[in-house]
Amino acid sequence: MPDWKPEIARCLAPLNLAPVREAEIVEELAQHLEDRYQELLASGKADDQAFRTTIEELRGNNLLARRLKSVEKEIYCEPIPSGDATPSFFAGVGQDVRFALRMLRKSPGFTVVAVLTLALGIGVNTSIFSMVDWLILRPLPVKDAGQLTYLVAQLKDGGYQNRFSFPNYDDIRNQSVAVFSNVAGVQPFQMDGLSADGKTMQIWTSYVTGDFFEMLGIKPALGRFILPSEGKVAGADPVLVLSYSYWQAHFDGDPNIIGRKVSVNGQPVTIIGVAPKGFQGALAILDTQGYLPVSMAGATLAAKSDVLTNRQGEIGMILIGRLKPGENLSAAQPVLRVVAERLSSQYPTIDKWSSMEARKLTAAPPSAGNSQPLPAIAGLFLFLAGTVLLLACVNVANLLLVRAGVREREMAVRAALGAGRGRLMRQLFTESILLALLGCAGGIALGLEAAECSTR
Repeated sequence: MPDWKPEIARCLAPLNLAPVREAEIVEELAQHLEDRYQELLASGKADDQAFRTTIEELRGNNLLARRLKSVEKEIYCEPIPSGDATPSFFAGVGQDVRFALRMLRKSPGFTVVAVLTLALGIGVNTSIFSMVDWLILRPLPVKDAGQLTYLVAQLKDGGYQNRFSFPNYDDIRNQSVAVFSNVAGVQPFQMDGLSADGKTMQIWTSYVTGDFFEMLGIKPALGRFILPSEGKVAGADPVLVLSYSYWQAHFDGDPNIIGRKVSVNGQPVTIIGVAPKGFQGALAILDTQGYLPVSMAGATLAAKSDVLTNRQGEIGMILIGRLKPGENLSAAQPVLRVVAERLSSQYPTIDKWSSMEARKLTAAPPSAGNSQPLPAIAGLFLFLAGTVLLLACVNVANLLLVRAGVREREMAVRAALGAGRGRLMRQLFTESILLALLGCAGGIALGLEAAECSTR
């Protein structure tokens, strides 16, 4: 792109303009010449010919005076009428944007402080809302997530229980087929040691029943999942499914990982599959990095070997049920109440239940009691984040008021030269909009970076 400014400065030299005023005129005329140059190129003229024609027009007696008059009107925000028509309030928006950018560039300190203040306020709100959306609002990345529930037993003494033994899981699953197409158990968030290639790494694991992945309705990124027929005999089926992120981070996404022998807490297991990308587990508040059959809990967790038969349940599982199509939470409650009463009468010293209920499953940890503290905590965080944004806006408003006081003489000069109140308001409004857009861009960038860090 040609540099028009030296040629314009030579043409303006005889006018003996003030340096600040001359710089503004040079910058604006350069844009006019560039527009004219592009028009000539679009009409088919060669680069050299278009450049010469533009310079000749600039040196012409009439054009320089006409452009100077137009530039004076743009600089002092005076509406430029077209014929006898009344100018629109939104006429010359491009001129306003260019002038607003120029004014913001002339006050870098103010611009940087205002944009950073807005960016921090918006970034905090974006991060907090993303967290709340992930924990409460957004459904899990599985098939028909709205049909997933977790089970809670109400104790006769008024308390609640959301952990169940494997025998209880087996009875509840078999006796609730009227409303649930499937019920699976998961013992989440165990910190184990995974040894491979002579190195030992930490891994967050969940011990799941064989129908866990089938119930969720997801497909593996590689290999296969634990089958419904697996995990029913203590110590049998020593297999491991890795999460996609753990596979990428610790095994470099090796496509030949399937069938590889590793050990978990000293027990040999075989990697049989990789979960799909983005799946962090049924309770996704933490990224579950590995899945083993519940039959391996006795060996890898140093628990009793009778975890599959001991109703008192040293290894308590969270039970997740999938409602049948057409069923809802209300329909499940009477069935679960009957199941609870039946098991309580069969095992009065162990299952001291008065009732049982199903609750909607989210990424947040299931609550045993009736109170759900997470929505209240999320609401508090949203309120605090909104307060931060409000304070940021107030601070920027104060900065704009201070700047308006500094620019009072400038506005008076423009008004004296004929700038209307509407044009002045539009110019200030344009500057404010640009500040808001820059702050939004910075806030979104900060929010995305925070979200990315939280998933690493």
